[in-house]
Amino acid sequence: MRDKLVAMQQALEQRELDVNECHAQAAAQELVLQQTRDEACTSLLMQRQQLDEAHDADRALLLREITELQARLASMRQLAARDSEEAEARLAAVRNTVDEELDAAINRALQNHVEVSQLHVAKARAAKAERE
Repeated sequence: MRDKLVAMQQALEQRELDVNECHAQAAAQELVLQQTRDEACTSLLMQRQQLDEAHDADRALLLREITELQARLASMRQLAARDSEEAEARLAAVRNTVDEELDAAINRALQNHVEVSQLHVAKARAAKAERE
């Protein structure tokens, strides 16, 4: 009986050792799991920081491009306004030249003509002179 008791006590001690070993393995696995979580968290934070930096760089580039495009648009508007003013000035000059040439042509044409009222007066005088 004593042998049975000793055997049972040894079996119990072995079970306690097995339980302690299982606890130690579980604690080691929890430590590995926590380390893995920490590494993943650190990696995610680094990726987040890289994405934030890339986003900030893209945003800055986009803002520079928008500013440049706005400046180019303003410059093009100024050039278009200047071109329009110059075209209007040239058109006005052409109109003035055409008007002056037309007036001169009309004046030349009218120099050789007698007004209708003067013709009527001359005709009336001639008729009166014939009657007398």
